[in-house]
Amino acid sequence: MNKNMYTVAVAQINTGNQKKENLKKIEQMVQTAVAKGARLVCFPEMVNIQSEHLSHMERAEEIPGKTSGFLSNLAREHHVWICGGTILEIVPGEEKVFNTSLLFDCNGTLAAKYRKRHTFDITMEDGREFRESNTVKAGEETVLAETEIGKLGFGICYDLRFPEQYREMTKHGMEVLLLPASFTKETGEAHWETLLRARAIENGCYVLASNQCGQKVGYEAFGHSMIVDPWGRVLAKASDEETILYAQVDLSYVEQVRKLIPSTIMK
Repeated sequence: MNKNMYTVAVAQINTGNQKKENLKKIEQMVQTAVAKGARLVCFPEMVNIQSEHLSHMERAEEIPGKTSGFLSNLAREHHVWICGGTILEIVPGEEKVFNTSLLFDCNGTLAAKYRKRHTFDITMEDGREFRESNTVKAGEETVLAETEIGKLGFGICYDLRFPEQYREMTKHGMEVLLLPASFTKETGEAHWETLLRARAIENGCYVLASNQCGQKVGYEAFGHSMIVDPWGRVLAKASDEETILYAQVDLSYVEQVRKLIPSTIMK
């Protein structure tokens, strides 16, 4: 097995309001991706449940908990790395939750946990407001995981707009950026691909961006999940429906691109 080259899968899901059904869909997608040779399977933000009837606190879980345990078992059973998108994580003693991304290795061990640092607080052109900070507590740490499949960095949705976060990880050797998201259709049409390719180019890294699709509470998710290589080429791109994307990650290509254009060398 070539340690430096492997197949990745990026799953695009329309997460609904029934956790049991969502987890079943995740399991089916993992089975499909593994059958096609994927060593890493990535999922979108808020992957386990989305609901207009349940509050953030009611949807949040402890870690370890039901969803994290489910993802751990899937990774171990199928001997595959899983980036479990994000779930809402209970913060003991507080009324806000963390928006947390979990990475499990092929033995089911939790290899990394990243909490979204930048909350989605914006006003759309039509006047609609999103104030994620009303319910979600911002994380404080940048996370970089040194693994057998490369040095993996993490971001979540709105984090994509803050390039300094990724430059810091590149400074410490990031080779692959995992970015679960639930980008809106309006902002996605305008900025999604441009931002993803920019992060790949300026950091000389792969970007695996798993986005939600379908109608959500108050907005439509854009879909168009992508896999981008260190040169900024889009290796795979989804439409606005549920699907799984595949591509090859070649860690030696990361090194090659960084030698060609040494802009990732911090001065």
